[in-house]
Amino acid sequence: KQANRKEDTTEDMGASSHDKEESTRASSPARVAETFQDIDKKWTASDNIDSVLLGYTTLMVEGIIAENSKLESEAIKSLADVYLQRGRETEDTTHLTKASALYNTALAR
Repeated sequence: KQANRKEDTTEDMGASSHDKEESTRASSPARVAETFQDIDKKWTASDNIDSVLLGYTTLMVEGIIAENSKLESEAIKSLADVYLQRGRETEDTTHLTKASALYNTALAR
């Protein structure tokens, strides 16, 4: 009985094929590139780095949820780029350390 209950629970937790299709469509390369481009424009057009960090972090989380390692690693590299730029501008080594750690994380994926 316990084995049957475990199988039933596992089936309930799995995503339906429709959900997987939606996730794939939402993370198509064109959509991902467009989203990155929008965030990059926001980064160059404003001094509001926090909204840029939030945008890249959101993309990273989407990549993790969708099990899309390419999206996840690209978002991590973009986060590292922001911290690198911030570290260069402020000469604050903590930002440079974050950038380094994020680049290493992206390489490991």
